[in-house]
Amino acid sequence: MGMNQNPITCDMCKSKEETIAHFFSECEMAVEVWGKVKHWWGLNNKELKTVEDVFSWLEAEAHSKEQKLALISIGIATLCGLWRNGNEATFKNCSKKAEDIFVQIQREYFLWIDSRANRVEIDRNFLVNLVDHEGSVSG
Repeated sequence: MGMNQNPITCDMCKSKEETIAHFFSECEMAVEVWGKVKHWWGLNNKELKTVEDVFSWLEAEAHSKEQKLALISIGIATLCGLWRNGNEATFKNCSKKAEDIFVQIQREYFLWIDSRANRVEIDRNFLVNLVDHEGSVSG
């Protein structure tokens, strides 16, 4: 007698096997959320297959130390937002829309800036000024 080895279906899309790669980068919900993050920050489009791909891509997109820290924090906030949504889909049988997940990611990012900027080597004004009044990143 062994453990049940049946694949688990992703609770966000209800159509594919839930693997780490699927959950964070291949699921249509994850793809849509990452697309919004890419648009928000004006990032190059890159197919993401693993969590390692996410951080390699974000580091490569950065043009300064401050931007690297900002992008890594956005990556962490995005992964956490996807994780939280997956848990809500699994345990509460409710899943948010990609737009709602994205807005929550933006809020958490700005809360992170507000709470951490004075304690880490990051220029708060640089980060805040990156984002214009409509929530898109200034180039």
